[in-house]
Amino acid sequence: MELRPFEGVEYKYRTEQGASLIYTWTASAPVGFDFHGEPDGAPARYSESYGKGSGASAAGSFLAPKPGVHGWFWKNPGAGRVTVTLKTSGFYAASTEYRDGERKQRTFGGQ
Repeated sequence: MELRPFEGVEYKYRTEQGASLIYTWTASAPVGFDFHGEPDGAPARYSESYGKGSGASAAGSFLAPKPGVHGWFWKNPGAGRVTVTLKTSGFYAASTEYRDGERKQRTFGGQ
């Protein structure tokens, strides 16, 4: 995903409680990030943060504590373009990218 100067993008996966996700992401320059989730049935704009910071990479595994959508928000803090590369494997039904007020969803066959 390419981020224009000062642009942010959010990328989330729909998972069930207890589903696992293995991930790695890298950025061509440091970005701000927030790894978080929005449980099903939560109030509007509610989220649970699993980790925030800035950097150019992260890797790990995640076990969904509740059903819902879980993923990252990345923000390009600089005046140049930044590319974020995300690689995942795990048990998820769909992914959604939120950018510029638009939503792009992908559905995956089975979990």
